[in-house]
Amino acid sequence: MANFIPYNQSQLMLLPLDIKEMIPEDHLVHAVDAVVEKLDLSSIYEKIQNSEGGRPCYHPLMLVKVLFYAYATGVRSSRKIAARLESDIFFMYLAAMQRPDFRTISDFRKEHLGQLKELFKQLVIICLELGMAKVGHIAIDGTKMRASAGRRRTKGEGKLEDMAEEIEKEIEEILEEAAETDEGEDRLYGDKRGDELPEELRKREDLLEKIEKAKETLKKRGLKEANITDPDCRFMQDADGGKDTSYNSQVAVDGEMQVIVANDVTSEVNDAHQFIPVYEQVGENTGKKPEEVSADCGYFSGENAIYIDRNKVDAYLPDQMFEKEVVEGIGEFDRRNFRYNEEEDTLTCPGGKRLVFKQNYMQNGIRSRLYIGEECFSCERRVECTRGKARHIKVSEVDGLVKRMREKLLTEEGKERYKKRLSTVEPVLGNLKRNLGYRDFLLRGIDKVKGEFNLMCIAHNLKKIHKHLVCKEGGEFSAMRKRNDERSLSFLTSFTERVTGKIKNILSKSIISICSLLKGELAAI
Repeated sequence: MANFIPYNQSQLMLLPLDIKEMIPEDHLVHAVDAVVEKLDLSSIYEKIQNSEGGRPCYHPLMLVKVLFYAYATGVRSSRKIAARLESDIFFMYLAAMQRPDFRTISDFRKEHLGQLKELFKQLVIICLELGMAKVGHIAIDGTKMRASAGRRRTKGEGKLEDMAEEIEKEIEEILEEAAETDEGEDRLYGDKRGDELPEELRKREDLLEKIEKAKETLKKRGLKEANITDPDCRFMQDADGGKDTSYNSQVAVDGEMQVIVANDVTSEVNDAHQFIPVYEQVGENTGKKPEEVSADCGYFSGENAIYIDRNKVDAYLPDQMFEKEVVEGIGEFDRRNFRYNEEEDTLTCPGGKRLVFKQNYMQNGIRSRLYIGEECFSCERRVECTRGKARHIKVSEVDGLVKRMREKLLTEEGKERYKKRLSTVEPVLGNLKRNLGYRDFLLRGIDKVKGEFNLMCIAHNLKKIHKHLVCKEGGEFSAMRKRNDERSLSFLTSFTERVTGKIKNILSKSIISICSLLKGELAAI
Protein backbone atom coordinates (compact mmCIF):
# COMPACT_ATOMS: atom_id res chain seq x y z
CA MET A 1 0.00 0.00 0.00
CA ALA A 2 1.32 3.50 -0.89
CA ASN A 3 2.72 5.52 2.01
CA PHE A 4 1.95 9.26 2.20
CA ILE A 5 2.74 12.11 4.54
CA PRO A 6 -0.49 12.90 6.42
CA TYR A 7 -2.49 15.69 4.74
CA ASN A 8 -5.22 17.52 6.64
CA GLN A 9 -6.17 21.13 5.87
CA SER A 10 -8.18 21.33 9.11
CA GLN A 11 -5.17 20.47 11.27
CA LEU A 12 -4.84 22.99 14.10
CA MET A 13 -1.46 24.31 15.27
CA LEU A 14 -0.44 24.95 18.84
CA LEU A 15 1.36 28.20 17.96
CA PRO A 16 0.92 30.64 15.01
CA LEU A 17 3.44 30.32 12.17
CA ASP A 18 6.40 32.65 11.84
CA ILE A 19 6.29 33.72 8.17
CA LYS A 20 10.01 34.49 8.17
CA GLU A 21 10.77 30.80 8.81
CA MET A 22 8.99 29.88 5.58
CA ILE A 23 11.13 32.17 3.38
CA PRO A 24 14.49 30.90 2.04
CA GLU A 25 17.48 32.60 3.66
CA ASP A 26 18.90 33.89 0.36
CA HIS A 27 15.60 35.19 -1.07
CA LEU A 28 15.34 38.62 -2.72
CA VAL A 29 12.78 39.75 -0.13
CA HIS A 30 15.46 39.73 2.59
CA ALA A 31 17.73 41.96 0.48
CA VAL A 32 14.90 44.46 -0.09
CA ASP A 33 14.04 44.38 3.63
CA ALA A 34 17.67 44.94 4.74
CA VAL A 35 18.45 47.66 2.16
CA VAL A 36 15.30 49.73 2.77
CA GLU A 37 16.03 49.64 6.53
CA LYS A 38 19.26 51.52 5.75
CA LEU A 39 17.57 54.25 3.71
CA ASP A 40 16.80 57.69 5.13
CA LEU A 41 13.05 58.21 4.62
CA SER A 42 12.88 61.56 6.42
CA SER A 43 11.82 63.35 3.21
CA ILE A 44 8.73 61.12 3.12
CA TYR A 45 7.99 61.42 6.84
CA GLU A 46 8.08 65.24 6.56
CA LYS A 47 5.24 65.23 4.00
CA ILE A 48 2.90 63.24 6.24
CA GLN A 49 0.90 65.51 8.57
CA ASN A 50 -1.57 63.55 10.71
CA SER A 51 -0.38 64.31 14.24
CA GLU A 52 -3.56 66.25 15.11
CA GLY A 53 -5.68 63.13 15.25
CA GLY A 54 -7.63 60.87 12.95
CA ARG A 55 -6.92 57.33 11.89
CA PRO A 56 -3.19 56.46 11.85
CA CYS A 57 -1.81 55.95 8.33
CA TYR A 58 0.18 52.96 7.14
CA HIS A 59 3.88 53.19 7.94
CA PRO A 60 5.90 54.62 5.00
CA LEU A 61 8.71 52.12 5.69
CA MET A 62 6.32 49.24 5.00
CA LEU A 63 4.87 50.82 1.86
CA VAL A 64 8.36 51.61 0.47
CA LYS A 65 9.45 48.00 1.04
CA VAL A 66 6.31 46.67 -0.67
CA LEU A 67 6.68 49.03 -3.65
CA PHE A 68 10.39 48.30 -4.12
CA TYR A 69 9.86 44.55 -3.94
CA ALA A 70 6.87 44.75 -6.30
CA TYR A 71 8.89 46.60 -8.94
CA ALA A 72 11.85 44.25 -8.44
CA THR A 73 9.55 41.35 -9.34
CA GLY A 74 7.87 43.11 -12.28
CA VAL A 75 4.58 43.92 -10.49
CA ARG A 76 3.51 47.55 -11.03
CA SER A 77 -0.29 47.69 -10.93
CA SER A 78 -1.54 48.90 -7.53
CA ARG A 79 -4.43 46.40 -7.76
CA LYS A 80 -2.04 43.52 -8.41
CA ILE A 81 0.17 44.62 -5.51
CA ALA A 82 -2.90 44.73 -3.22
CA ALA A 83 -3.84 41.22 -4.39
CA ARG A 84 -0.32 39.95 -3.66
CA LEU A 85 -0.57 41.31 -0.12
CA GLU A 86 -3.42 38.85 0.40
CA SER A 87 -1.93 35.83 -1.38
CA ASP A 88 1.87 36.10 -1.65
CA ILE A 89 3.89 35.13 1.42
CA PHE A 90 6.80 37.43 0.46
CA PHE A 91 4.54 40.48 0.23
CA MET A 92 2.84 39.45 3.47
CA TYR A 93 6.21 39.28 5.24
CA LEU A 94 7.26 42.78 4.13
CA ALA A 95 3.85 44.21 5.04
CA ALA A 96 3.78 42.41 8.43
CA MET A 97 0.40 40.96 7.38
CA GLN A 98 -1.09 44.43 6.89
CA ARG A 99 -3.28 44.88 3.84
CA PRO A 100 -3.44 48.42 2.43
CA ASP A 101 -5.89 48.60 -0.46
CA PHE A 102 -4.92 49.46 -4.02
CA ARG A 103 -5.97 53.11 -3.63
CA THR A 104 -3.64 53.58 -0.65
CA ILE A 105 -0.75 52.06 -2.60
CA SER A 106 -1.50 54.13 -5.70
CA ASP A 107 -1.84 57.39 -3.73
CA PHE A 108 1.36 56.76 -1.78
CA ARG A 109 3.28 56.17 -5.01
CA LYS A 110 1.89 59.33 -6.66
CA GLU A 111 2.38 61.55 -3.62
CA HIS A 112 6.02 60.57 -3.08
CA LEU A 113 7.33 60.29 -6.64
CA GLY A 114 9.47 63.38 -6.02
CA GLN A 115 11.32 61.67 -3.15
CA LEU A 116 12.25 58.62 -5.25
CA LYS A 117 15.17 60.47 -6.86
CA GLU A 118 16.77 60.90 -3.43
CA LEU A 119 16.13 57.23 -2.54
CA PHE A 120 17.70 56.16 -5.84
CA LYS A 121 20.77 58.25 -4.97
CA GLN A 122 20.99 56.62 -1.53
CA LEU A 123 20.81 53.21 -3.18
CA VAL A 124 23.72 54.15 -5.48
CA ILE A 125 25.77 55.10 -2.40
CA ILE A 126 25.02 51.69 -0.86
CA CYS A 127 26.27 50.03 -4.06
CA LEU A 128 29.48 52.07 -3.78
CA GLU A 129 29.93 51.01 -0.14
CA LEU A 130 29.45 47.37 -1.10
CA GLY A 131 32.11 47.68 -3.82
CA MET A 132 29.61 47.04 -6.60
CA ALA A 133 30.41 50.31 -8.41
CA LYS A 134 33.80 51.93 -8.88
CA VAL A 135 32.79 54.86 -11.14
CA GLY A 136 35.51 53.71 -13.52
CA HIS A 137 33.99 53.03 -16.94
CA ILE A 138 30.53 54.59 -17.27
CA ALA A 139 28.39 53.76 -20.30
CA ILE A 140 25.44 55.98 -21.26
CA ASP A 141 22.53 54.86 -23.43
CA GLY A 142 18.82 55.39 -23.88
CA THR A 143 15.72 53.51 -24.92
CA LYS A 144 12.25 54.54 -26.05
CA MET A 145 9.42 53.46 -23.72
CA ARG A 146 5.77 53.75 -24.69
CA ALA A 147 3.68 56.40 -22.96
CA SER A 148 0.28 55.74 -21.41
CA ALA A 149 -1.46 57.51 -24.28
CA GLY A 150 -2.98 56.28 -27.53
CA ARG A 151 -1.32 57.35 -30.76
CA ARG A 152 -4.69 58.36 -32.22
CA ARG A 153 -5.02 61.00 -29.53
CA THR A 154 -2.09 62.92 -31.03
CA LYS A 155 -3.44 65.86 -33.03
CA GLY A 156 -2.11 68.87 -34.89
CA GLU A 157 -3.01 72.45 -34.01
CA GLY A 158 -5.77 72.69 -36.63
CA LYS A 159 -7.45 69.49 -35.50
CA LEU A 160 -7.25 70.57 -31.85
CA GLU A 161 -8.96 73.87 -32.73
CA ASP A 162 -11.75 72.02 -34.58
CA MET A 163 -12.27 69.62 -31.65
CA ALA A 164 -12.36 72.50 -29.15
CA GLU A 165 -15.00 74.36 -31.21
CA GLU A 166 -17.12 71.23 -31.59
CA ILE A 167 -17.02 70.45 -27.86
CA GLU A 168 -17.80 74.05 -26.92
CA LYS A 169 -20.92 73.87 -29.13
CA GLU A 170 -21.96 70.60 -27.47
CA ILE A 171 -21.49 72.16 -24.02
CA GLU A 172 -23.67 75.14 -25.03
CA GLU A 173 -26.40 72.79 -26.32
CA ILE A 174 -26.37 70.82 -23.06
CA LEU A 175 -26.59 73.99 -20.96
CA GLU A 176 -29.45 75.37 -23.08
CA GLU A 177 -31.34 72.11 -22.79
CA ALA A 178 -30.81 72.10 -19.01
CA ALA A 179 -32.12 75.65 -18.70
CA GLU A 180 -35.25 75.21 -20.87
CA THR A 181 -37.65 73.83 -18.32
CA ASP A 182 -37.73 72.38 -14.83
CA GLU A 183 -38.78 69.13 -16.38
CA GLY A 184 -35.59 69.03 -18.40
CA GLU A 185 -33.64 69.86 -15.24
CA ASP A 186 -35.28 66.97 -13.40
CA ARG A 187 -34.47 64.68 -16.28
CA LEU A 188 -30.80 65.66 -16.06
CA TYR A 189 -30.36 65.75 -12.27
CA GLY A 190 -32.85 63.24 -10.93
CA ASP A 191 -33.11 63.22 -7.12
CA LYS A 192 -29.81 65.05 -6.59
CA ARG A 193 -29.54 68.64 -5.32
CA GLY A 194 -29.67 69.99 -8.85
CA ASP A 195 -26.44 71.94 -8.76
CA GLU A 196 -24.17 69.07 -9.85
CA LEU A 197 -22.82 69.04 -13.37
CA PRO A 198 -24.51 66.51 -15.67
CA GLU A 199 -22.27 63.53 -16.42
CA GLU A 200 -22.11 64.21 -20.17
CA LEU A 201 -21.29 67.88 -19.53
CA ARG A 202 -18.54 67.02 -17.05
CA LYS A 203 -16.94 64.60 -19.50
CA ARG A 204 -16.91 67.21 -22.25
CA GLU A 205 -15.47 69.89 -19.98
CA ASP A 206 -12.71 67.50 -18.87
CA LEU A 207 -11.90 66.75 -22.51
CA LEU A 208 -11.94 70.46 -23.37
CA GLU A 209 -9.46 71.12 -20.54
CA LYS A 210 -7.14 68.42 -21.89
CA ILE A 211 -7.36 69.89 -25.40
CA GLU A 212 -6.43 73.34 -24.05
CA LYS A 213 -3.40 71.82 -22.28
CA ALA A 214 -2.33 70.13 -25.52
CA LYS A 215 -2.67 73.45 -27.40
CA GLU A 216 -0.60 75.17 -24.71
CA THR A 217 2.12 72.53 -25.12
CA LEU A 218 2.19 73.14 -28.88
CA LYS A 219 2.79 76.85 -28.36
CA LYS A 220 5.40 76.49 -25.61
CA ARG A 221 7.55 73.93 -27.41
CA GLY A 222 6.90 74.95 -30.98
CA LEU A 223 5.63 71.49 -31.89
CA LYS A 224 3.46 70.54 -34.84
CA GLU A 225 1.32 68.10 -32.86
CA ALA A 226 0.56 67.09 -29.26
CA ASN A 227 -1.23 64.25 -27.50
CA ILE A 228 -4.49 65.07 -25.73
CA THR A 229 -4.10 62.36 -23.06
CA ASP A 230 -0.46 63.11 -22.23
CA PRO A 231 0.82 66.34 -23.83
CA ASP A 232 4.40 65.66 -22.64
CA CYS A 233 4.94 62.51 -24.73
CA ARG A 234 6.07 62.54 -28.38
CA PHE A 235 5.98 60.27 -31.40
CA MET A 236 9.27 58.32 -31.37
CA GLN A 237 10.68 55.52 -33.48
CA ASP A 238 11.23 52.24 -31.64
CA ALA A 239 13.80 49.50 -32.27
CA ASP A 240 11.47 47.77 -34.75
CA GLY A 241 11.16 50.89 -36.90
CA GLY A 242 7.57 51.68 -35.87
CA LYS A 243 6.41 54.94 -34.30
CA ASP A 244 4.40 55.35 -31.13
CA THR A 245 3.73 57.88 -28.36
CA SER A 246 6.80 57.46 -26.15
CA TYR A 247 9.35 58.89 -23.76
CA ASN A 248 13.14 58.76 -24.13
CA SER A 249 14.57 57.00 -21.04
CA GLN A 250 18.27 57.47 -20.21
CA VAL A 251 20.64 55.47 -17.99
CA ALA A 252 24.30 55.68 -17.01
CA VAL A 253 25.68 52.28 -15.98
CA ASP A 254 28.84 51.48 -14.03
CA GLY A 255 31.09 48.94 -15.74
CA GLU A 256 31.92 47.02 -12.55
CA MET A 257 28.62 45.20 -11.92
CA GLN A 258 26.13 46.95 -14.22
CA VAL A 259 24.73 49.19 -11.48
CA ILE A 260 22.63 52.12 -12.74
CA VAL A 261 24.28 55.23 -11.27
CA ALA A 262 22.16 57.89 -13.03
CA ASN A 263 18.84 58.00 -14.89
CA ASP A 264 16.50 60.47 -16.52
CA VAL A 265 13.48 60.68 -18.82
CA THR A 266 12.95 63.28 -21.53
CA SER A 267 10.42 64.15 -24.22
CA GLU A 268 13.20 64.88 -26.71
CA VAL A 269 13.57 62.35 -29.50
CA ASN A 270 17.29 62.99 -29.98
CA ASP A 271 19.91 61.74 -27.48
CA ALA A 272 22.47 64.48 -28.19
CA HIS A 273 21.15 66.85 -25.49
CA GLN A 274 21.14 64.12 -22.83
CA PHE A 275 24.88 63.36 -22.63
CA ILE A 276 25.93 66.30 -20.41
CA PRO A 277 22.97 66.14 -17.92
CA VAL A 278 23.31 62.37 -17.42
CA TYR A 279 27.13 62.55 -17.15
CA GLU A 280 26.91 65.31 -14.53
CA GLN A 281 24.23 63.42 -12.62
CA VAL A 282 26.72 60.54 -12.20
CA GLY A 283 29.01 62.91 -10.28
CA GLU A 284 26.12 64.25 -8.19
CA ASN A 285 24.91 60.76 -7.23
CA THR A 286 28.32 59.21 -6.52
CA GLY A 287 30.43 62.18 -5.45
CA LYS A 288 33.09 61.07 -7.94
CA LYS A 289 34.12 62.04 -11.43
CA PRO A 290 33.99 59.02 -13.78
CA GLU A 291 37.39 57.85 -14.98
CA GLU A 292 36.04 57.31 -18.49
CA VAL A 293 32.70 57.42 -20.27
CA SER A 294 31.35 55.91 -23.49
CA ALA A 295 28.22 56.47 -25.57
CA ASP A 296 27.11 55.73 -29.12
CA CYS A 297 27.12 58.21 -32.00
CA GLY A 298 23.56 59.34 -31.22
CA TYR A 299 24.99 61.36 -28.34
CA PHE A 300 27.51 63.25 -30.47
CA SER A 301 27.15 66.98 -31.01
CA GLY A 302 29.49 69.93 -31.30
CA GLU A 303 28.39 71.13 -27.88
CA ASN A 304 29.25 67.75 -26.33
CA ALA A 305 32.65 67.63 -28.07
CA ILE A 306 33.55 71.06 -26.67
CA TYR A 307 32.30 70.06 -23.19
CA ILE A 308 34.46 66.91 -23.26
CA ASP A 309 37.53 68.91 -24.29
CA ARG A 310 37.09 71.75 -21.78
CA ASN A 311 36.35 69.45 -18.85
CA LYS A 312 39.09 66.96 -19.79
CA VAL A 313 36.64 64.04 -19.88
CA ASP A 314 38.16 60.73 -21.00
CA ALA A 315 35.32 60.00 -23.42
CA TYR A 316 34.80 57.49 -26.22
CA LEU A 317 32.11 59.13 -28.33
CA PRO A 318 32.14 58.70 -32.14
CA ASP A 319 30.46 61.17 -34.48
CA GLN A 320 27.57 60.12 -36.72
CA MET A 321 29.74 59.60 -39.81
CA PHE A 322 32.57 57.78 -38.05
CA GLU A 323 31.60 54.19 -38.79
CA LYS A 324 30.53 54.84 -42.38
CA GLU A 325 33.63 56.82 -43.30
CA VAL A 326 36.03 54.46 -41.52
CA VAL A 327 34.53 51.41 -43.23
CA GLU A 328 33.73 52.86 -46.65
CA GLY A 329 36.34 55.62 -46.73
CA ILE A 330 35.80 59.18 -47.96
CA GLY A 331 35.33 60.42 -51.51
CA GLU A 332 37.87 62.41 -53.52
CA PHE A 333 35.99 65.68 -53.03
CA ASP A 334 35.32 65.20 -49.31
CA ARG A 335 36.04 68.48 -47.50
CA ARG A 336 38.90 66.86 -45.59
CA ASN A 337 40.77 66.55 -48.90
CA PHE A 338 40.72 70.33 -49.34
CA ARG A 339 44.09 71.92 -48.47
CA TYR A 340 44.17 75.02 -46.26
CA ASN A 341 46.46 77.96 -47.02
CA GLU A 342 46.98 79.84 -43.77
CA GLU A 343 48.63 82.89 -45.36
CA GLU A 344 45.83 83.50 -47.84
CA ASP A 345 43.09 82.02 -45.63
CA THR A 346 41.81 79.95 -48.54
CA LEU A 347 41.03 76.31 -49.32
CA THR A 348 42.18 74.46 -52.46
CA CYS A 349 40.14 71.57 -53.81
CA PRO A 350 41.61 68.35 -55.32
CA GLY A 351 41.01 69.92 -58.77
CA GLY A 352 43.19 72.94 -57.91
CA LYS A 353 40.34 75.47 -57.58
CA ARG A 354 40.24 77.99 -54.73
CA LEU A 355 37.57 78.58 -52.07
CA VAL A 356 37.76 81.98 -50.35
CA PHE A 357 36.62 82.97 -46.87
CA LYS A 358 33.12 84.43 -46.87
CA GLN A 359 31.96 84.95 -43.25
CA ASN A 360 32.07 83.93 -39.58
CA TYR A 361 28.86 82.73 -37.99
CA MET A 362 27.56 81.01 -34.86
CA GLN A 363 25.22 77.99 -34.95
CA ASN A 364 24.01 76.17 -31.81
CA GLY A 365 26.80 77.85 -29.85
CA ILE A 366 29.50 76.56 -32.23
CA ARG A 367 31.74 79.05 -34.06
CA SER A 368 32.27 78.34 -37.77
CA ARG A 369 33.88 79.89 -40.86
CA LEU A 370 32.30 79.65 -44.30
CA TYR A 371 34.37 79.23 -47.50
CA ILE A 372 32.86 79.47 -51.03
CA GLY A 373 34.40 78.40 -54.34
CA GLU A 374 35.16 81.32 -56.68
CA GLU A 375 36.20 79.24 -59.70
CA CYS A 376 33.60 76.47 -59.60
CA PHE A 377 31.62 77.82 -62.59
CA SER A 378 34.52 77.01 -64.94
CA CYS A 379 35.45 73.66 -63.37
CA GLU A 380 34.83 70.56 -65.52
CA ARG A 381 34.37 68.37 -62.42
CA ARG A 382 31.85 70.59 -60.64
CA VAL A 383 29.07 67.98 -60.80
CA GLU A 384 31.31 65.52 -58.92
CA CYS A 385 31.94 68.09 -56.21
CA THR A 386 28.63 69.92 -55.64
CA ARG A 387 25.01 70.16 -56.80
CA GLY A 388 24.99 73.93 -56.54
CA LYS A 389 26.67 76.63 -58.58
CA ALA A 390 29.62 76.78 -56.17
CA ARG A 391 31.03 74.56 -53.40
CA HIS A 392 30.39 75.72 -49.83
CA ILE A 393 32.54 74.38 -46.97
CA LYS A 394 31.98 75.05 -43.28
CA VAL A 395 35.06 74.87 -41.08
CA SER A 396 33.99 74.47 -37.44
CA GLU A 397 35.91 74.79 -34.19
CA VAL A 398 34.75 71.21 -33.53
CA ASP A 399 36.55 69.73 -36.58
CA GLY A 400 39.86 69.33 -34.74
CA LEU A 401 38.12 67.71 -31.78
CA VAL A 402 36.35 65.23 -34.07
CA LYS A 403 39.65 64.33 -35.72
CA ARG A 404 41.34 63.66 -32.36
CA MET A 405 38.38 61.57 -31.15
CA ARG A 406 38.50 59.44 -34.32
CA GLU A 407 42.22 58.85 -33.88
CA LYS A 408 41.61 57.86 -30.26
CA LEU A 409 38.82 55.42 -31.18
CA LEU A 410 40.96 53.76 -33.87
CA THR A 411 43.72 52.79 -31.42
CA GLU A 412 43.65 49.27 -29.96
CA GLU A 413 42.95 50.68 -26.50
CA GLY A 414 40.19 52.90 -27.88
CA LYS A 415 38.52 49.95 -29.61
CA GLU A 416 38.57 47.92 -26.38
CA ARG A 417 37.20 50.79 -24.29
CA TYR A 418 34.38 51.51 -26.71
CA LYS A 419 33.53 47.81 -27.06
CA LYS A 420 33.10 47.64 -23.27
CA ARG A 421 30.00 49.81 -23.66
CA LEU A 422 28.13 46.90 -25.27
CA SER A 423 28.60 44.61 -22.26
CA THR A 424 27.91 47.37 -19.74
CA VAL A 425 24.73 49.24 -20.67
CA GLU A 426 23.00 47.05 -23.28
CA PRO A 427 22.30 44.14 -20.85
CA VAL A 428 20.80 46.60 -18.35
CA LEU A 429 18.29 47.95 -20.87
CA GLY A 430 17.53 44.37 -21.88
CA ASN A 431 16.88 43.44 -18.25
CA LEU A 432 14.54 46.39 -17.72
CA LYS A 433 12.49 45.79 -20.85
CA ARG A 434 12.68 42.03 -21.36
CA ASN A 435 13.09 40.44 -17.90
CA LEU A 436 11.22 42.95 -15.74
CA GLY A 437 8.75 43.80 -18.53
CA TYR A 438 9.13 47.58 -18.35
CA ARG A 439 8.35 48.48 -21.96
CA ASP A 440 5.87 51.23 -21.16
CA PHE A 441 4.83 53.66 -18.45
CA LEU A 442 1.65 53.51 -16.38
CA LEU A 443 1.70 57.15 -15.25
CA ARG A 444 1.24 60.30 -17.35
CA GLY A 445 3.15 63.57 -17.43
CA ILE A 446 6.92 64.00 -17.52
CA ASP A 447 7.33 64.47 -13.73
CA LYS A 448 5.35 61.34 -12.84
CA VAL A 449 7.09 59.34 -15.57
CA LYS A 450 10.50 60.36 -14.17
CA GLY A 451 9.42 59.09 -10.76
CA GLU A 452 8.20 55.81 -12.21
CA PHE A 453 11.47 55.30 -14.09
CA ASN A 454 13.33 55.87 -10.81
CA LEU A 455 11.34 52.96 -9.37
CA MET A 456 12.35 50.79 -12.33
CA CYS A 457 16.04 51.65 -11.87
CA ILE A 458 15.78 51.06 -8.12
CA ALA A 459 14.31 47.62 -8.87
CA HIS A 460 17.26 46.78 -11.16
CA ASN A 461 19.81 47.88 -8.56
CA LEU A 462 18.06 45.95 -5.77
CA LYS A 463 18.31 42.75 -7.78
CA LYS A 464 22.00 43.49 -8.38
CA ILE A 465 22.56 44.03 -4.64
CA HIS A 466 20.76 40.77 -3.87
CA LYS A 467 22.88 38.82 -6.34
CA HIS A 468 26.07 40.43 -5.00
CA LEU A 469 25.23 39.68 -1.36
CA VAL A 470 24.25 36.09 -2.03
CA CYS A 471 27.37 35.35 -4.11
CA LYS A 472 29.85 37.35 -2.01
CA GLU A 473 32.11 35.38 0.30
CA GLY A 474 32.23 36.32 3.96
CA GLY A 475 28.48 36.08 4.65
CA GLU A 476 27.61 39.72 4.03
CA PHE A 477 24.02 38.78 3.22
CA SER A 478 23.68 36.72 6.40
CA ALA A 479 25.23 39.57 8.40
CA MET A 480 22.65 42.07 7.09
CA ARG A 481 19.84 39.64 7.91
CA LYS A 482 21.31 39.02 11.34
CA ARG A 483 21.39 42.76 12.11
CA ASN A 484 17.73 43.06 11.11
CA ASP A 485 16.84 39.98 13.21
CA GLU A 486 18.71 41.43 16.20
CA ARG A 487 16.72 44.66 15.91
CA SER A 488 13.49 42.65 15.75
CA LEU A 489 14.56 40.49 18.71
CA SER A 490 15.53 43.57 20.73
CA PHE A 491 12.12 45.13 20.08
CA LEU A 492 10.35 41.85 20.94
CA THR A 493 12.33 41.45 24.18
CA SER A 494 11.61 45.03 25.21
CA PHE A 495 7.92 44.62 24.33
CA THR A 496 7.71 41.34 26.31
CA GLU A 497 9.33 42.95 29.34
CA ARG A 498 6.91 45.87 29.26
CA VAL A 499 3.87 43.60 28.88
CA THR A 500 5.12 41.26 31.64
CA GLY A 501 5.61 44.22 33.97
CA LYS A 502 2.10 45.49 33.31
CA ILE A 503 0.59 42.02 33.89
CA LYS A 504 2.46 41.73 37.20
CA ASN A 505 1.14 45.10 38.33
CA ILE A 506 -2.43 44.17 37.37
CA LEU A 507 -2.17 40.80 39.17
CA SER A 508 -0.70 42.44 42.29
CA LYS A 509 -3.51 44.98 42.43
CA SER A 510 -6.10 42.25 41.86
CA ILE A 511 -4.68 40.08 44.66
CA ILE A 512 -4.63 43.04 47.07
CA SER A 513 -8.24 43.86 46.19
CA ILE A 514 -9.35 40.24 46.71
CA CYS A 515 -7.53 40.05 50.05
CA SER A 516 -9.19 43.27 51.23
CA LEU A 517 -12.59 41.92 50.29
CA LEU A 518 -11.95 38.63 52.10
CA LYS A 519 -10.79 40.47 55.22
CA GLY A 520 -13.95 42.56 55.16
CA GLU A 521 -16.19 39.51 54.83
CA LEU A 522 -14.34 37.64 57.63
CA ALA A 523 -14.66 40.65 59.94
CA ALA A 524 -18.39 40.77 59.30
CA ILE A 525 -18.74 37.11 60.27
